[in-house]
Amino acid sequence: MRLYILEITTEHKISFIHATSIEKAIEAFKRIYKHYEEQVPFYVREIHPSEKIIMDTISGEIHCIGDNSVLKKCLENLMHLYTPIDWVPTLVLYQDVKADPVSFAIHKACLIKGNPEYNKVGMDVWKSALQVSLDDHREVWNALKAFLHIQVLSVFELEQVIKVNEIR
Repeated sequence: MRLYILEITTEHKISFIHATSIEKAIEAFKRIYKHYEEQVPFYVREIHPSEKIIMDTISGEIHCIGDNSVLKKCLENLMHLYTPIDWVPTLVLYQDVKADPVSFAIHKACLIKGNPEYNKVGMDVWKSALQVSLDDHREVWNALKAFLHIQVLSVFELEQVIKVNEIR
């Protein structure tokens, strides 16, 4: 069994299903979403095991699913959405946090006064919002997840969440 996703972003529809093939997944999604039956084949894909998921810890909503570049864009969009200032520091993938499937840090250029990417007011706002030292990668990542109310899951972890909800 593989995990498949139906993503009709124009309709804000994201749905998951376990199936033995993409054809079986399409058939199942067509039965579930009869009013999207014609569209379904164009919006179903297999979730690759290396993809990650950003999920809202309050609502359970999936913000995005994809590789690290998709996650980075998603995080920056969420940061723009929840910040009181129209500036967010550039994020970079940070590979040192063992507990997380992926983590991000603020790009060093944003931390250096005089650098074109440095924004004093912006950095002060983010330091105040996150309540941590912005050059401590682990603290920034944990604070950012808490501030945005998100959790980053692997595909395996998402499947476990789905199984728990199926039992309920």
